[in-house]
Amino acid sequence: MRANTTGRRRALDVIFEAEIKGILVPGLLRELLAERQNMSTAQVPIRGAGVELVEVVADHLYELDSLIDHYSTWGLRRLSRVDRAVLRLGIAELRYRGVDVPVVVSEYSGIIREIGSSRSVPFLTAIFNRVAEDMKEGIEPPTKDTEHAIDIAAASQLAEEAAQAAAEREASASTEKADEIENVDLAAAEPADGDEGTPATASRAAAAEADEAMVAGAAGEPASDEPEAEAHRLEIDEAAESKPADESAGSGHSEDRGESHAPQSLADIAGRNQAAHAAATGDNGEGEAAPSAPSAP
Repeated sequence: MRANTTGRRRALDVIFEAEIKGILVPGLLRELLAERQNMSTAQVPIRGAGVELVEVVADHLYELDSLIDHYSTWGLRRLSRVDRAVLRLGIAELRYRGVDVPVVVSEYSGIIREIGSSRSVPFLTAIFNRVAEDMKEGIEPPTKDTEHAIDIAAASQLAEEAAQAAAEREASASTEKADEIENVDLAAAEPADGDEGTPATASRAAAAEADEAMVAGAAGEPASDEPEAEAHRLEIDEAAESKPADESAGSGHSEDRGESHAPQSLADIAGRNQAAHAAATGDNGEGEAAPSAPSAP
């Protein structure tokens, strides 16, 4: 099947893309071709004759690069990627598809002009003509020196491996970063032991307050932060003060138990002080001094 202009454009897209991505080796080029049959960067998938043309280039890639290096005065490496792609396709059609040189020159010259590289047209036309002349005269150019073609293929393979390694490192770094973010979120969600305001801390604080109140009650002292307990204790003390010290006092005499009675109120203290003062001064409480004992003659 002869490739038409659209098929040649799509084939040129695939060859150029493969070199840009560093995958211009036969196996990877075929993989890219399979992808481009379903989806194309030009929004027009490659079909029919264009697919066959790329397959021919993949089958003879190293030989084609060697021929380009032979016929070009600049050498393969110094040519632009677009020129290399056009020469691979054009020479493949001349040598392996039997396309006439006027058709090859006309088709690829028009594609080059559409791309905007019209200055390359005379150079590319000259190479196509030389290839066609050698084929007509039966001259087989030397293809043993494939150093440049092998170098380009090796460089493409290395570039592919480097790109894959970089993608793996990036994916690994993204995974590690996501794990770090998740760990930080978990640490923020879980309160640290001893932090203020946490439920665990509140429970420990309540337990400490209960222990303090228990110890204070055992010692007979109210806890510093229990005013209600203090007031209740005072009420109990006042009730105890109002009771008679000894119920037997109503019988007309009190039993001396050898115990001293501590004052129960400020009035008790005042009364005792007055009694002590009266005993010391002999005042009987009626303004008259107690009679003194007669003096000895």
